Amino acid sequence: MNYKRVLSGVILFPIMAIIFIFGNTYFVDTLISIIAIMGLYEYYNAFKTKNKPVAVIGYIAAAMLAIIHVIPIDIALKVIAAIIPISILILFLKVIFSNMKTNISDEELVNAKALVKTSLNMTNDNIGRIVDNAYYQNISDLDELDVRLDKFDKVSINDVKKVAEKTSISTIYVLEGGSTNE
Repeated sequence: MNYKRVLSGVILFPIMAIIFIFGNTYFVDTLISIIAIMGLYEYYNAFKTKNKPVAVIGYIAAAMLAIIHVIPIDIALKVIAAIIPISILILFLKVIFSNMKTNISDEELVNAKALVKTSLNMTNDNIGRIVDNAYYQNISDLDELDVRLDKFDKVSINDVKKVAEKTSISTIYVLEGGSTNE
């Protein structure tokens, strides 16, 4: 038995309970964020020998817990509505780039399609996203949601490989200077 872990749990549990009961909201949010990041670190290290999870997404989500009560709720909902599809896209791209030179199984393609389709369907769960979709459909050639879902159903493994061969990772950093108050 690992006595060090048990002893730290016995000592830290009452301290954490007191902080959660009597602490202010911002301090508790920050503490929960730190605990979540530590838990994710342990989780990712436990599984890194079999597969390499995209840890950045988890760490960003855990860090955002610290500011959950600082930003207004309408902005928080917009950020969450944007982060979910972006996270799924990052995971989808990771699958594409990691398997670019190897075979993509039918199961992987079905799972990737399901993730993208779920992300698209989630846009109907938020009135802001519904309005955004209608706006973009009016100003561009963006297809209706049903048409986009049908197009994703028709994507084949060869289509994914063709796109993967034409795709390269490019990162652009934009640095901006701060204002000076002299």
